[in-house]
Amino acid sequence: MVVYPNPSSGNFIVELLNSEIAGDATIDVVNVIGQKVFSSAEKISSSDFKKQIELSDVAHGVYFIEIKSEHDFFSKKIIVV
Repeated sequence: MVVYPNPSSGNFIVELLNSEIAGDATIDVVNVIGQKVFSSAEKISSSDFKKQIELSDVAHGVYFIEIKSEHDFFSKKIIVV
């Protein structure tokens, strides 16, 4: 999983390359105490997946993007400035 730009003012691109996850997945963004600030259900069917995430309405700070499927879990720290 690749997330860029990071840090950002709130606009992030999440990319999954080479079929890291296939099928139904959930993309969540959580703050450092585990509260969800963004959630999206996705159907990932191609070998390369790209999604824009808009977080300009959240407070500046550290967050985690979590992508979950039935068999996989990826997490990446992001910073909103």
